[in-house]
Amino acid sequence: MKHFIKSALAVLLAICLCLVAFVACNEVEEDDDEVVTRKPKKTTETSEVETEAETEAEINVPIKNSKNLSYQANEDGSTCTVMGIGKCTDTEVGIPETIEGYTVTAIANKAFEDCASITKISIPETVTSIGNRAFAGCTGINEIKIPESVKSAGTQLFYKCDSLNRVYWYAYIRGVDESGPFTSSTVKSVVFGCKEVPYGILMNCSSVESVTFLNSVEKCRPDTFVNCNNLKNVNLGKLTSIPSGMFMGCTSLETVNMPDTVTSIGSNAFENCTALKGIVIPDSVETIGIGAFLGCTALESVELSDSLQTIESRTFASCSKLKSIVIPDGVVSIGYYAFIDCNELSSVIIPYSVTKIEMYAFSECYYLQSIVIPYSVASMGAQVFGGCKNITIYCEADSKPGGWDEDWCQDYYGNLPVEWGYKG
Repeated sequence: MKHFIKSALAVLLAICLCLVAFVACNEVEEDDDEVVTRKPKKTTETSEVETEAETEAEINVPIKNSKNLSYQANEDGSTCTVMGIGKCTDTEVGIPETIEGYTVTAIANKAFEDCASITKISIPETVTSIGNRAFAGCTGINEIKIPESVKSAGTQLFYKCDSLNRVYWYAYIRGVDESGPFTSSTVKSVVFGCKEVPYGILMNCSSVESVTFLNSVEKCRPDTFVNCNNLKNVNLGKLTSIPSGMFMGCTSLETVNMPDTVTSIGSNAFENCTALKGIVIPDSVETIGIGAFLGCTALESVELSDSLQTIESRTFASCSKLKSIVIPDGVVSIGYYAFIDCNELSSVIIPYSVTKIEMYAFSECYYLQSIVIPYSVASMGAQVFGGCKNITIYCEADSKPGGWDEDWCQDYYGNLPVEWGYKG
């Protein structure tokens, strides 16, 4: 009997141990699942940065110096200009720093034009000038680096370079206009590593889809990417200022990840970016210029910087999809036509820091049904709510109707309904 009891207890103990182990395993699996679920995923942005770094490392691998390139000695007697491929048969062309004792400082107009057999080409840091169409028709080149030493570059450098995917641009050149080096280019991606991105460097370049600023970029000149109508992705690195007209007319630009190093956005910087759907402006931004987002007809959401003091004229004019806006506490004035023709704007919150609202600020905002004017507002222009047919204004001002109070209540169709002395 005792033996039977001991055996039964042993079996029962074994079953219990199995159950405990089973539960423990399940808990471990659940915990493991939880750990996997909570593990942060690598973001696309990180992957892109790593890819850019890896690709840059690849392009910096030196190419063996090529021989038999044609050249011409310059007038100074110590430097020369590469004139073309000459008798060189290399598919990977490494332009040397010196040729027969002459320092290579220039690449001539059309030097390598239509050299379809070239798959790679490296330019030494001795080169300061590159002529018009120097690489035009080089259909085999996938990537190229323009070094920091280059101070002048001609037009249509990459014309009909049909395989050209990425250009690494480290040069600062002056006098760029709509006939700049990227005119008629087929390049898809440009990575800037120069301290200052030149004025209008990619102006009217319809092929470029991606732009990356490396952390070495400190400044960007105005109108950099005007009318780059296929530009979709932008990485601004550690840029401190977005200049006037930077992305004007970039009709494919949907998102912009603005770094917290940016302190100002210039006038018309994003004007007519008709695919831009949302923008988060970091608190580092202190000023936004006139018409910065004028005509961004797809813009639905905006998060403004808490450092702003002024909403300038026409900042969000004709943003017809914008549904709501919270004016940050600290803003003291809202400019002329700031939100005019924001047809779907239905919610506006004005803080007590605002003391002045200029004329037509919210004119033609048809969906705006109610708004509270805080008692801090001491100056109000005419027709602020002109054309807002369905609006009711709740005014916290203690003054009675009359003077400027009455003027801004006027609408194209008569007086707007106002509740004076509104306290919420």
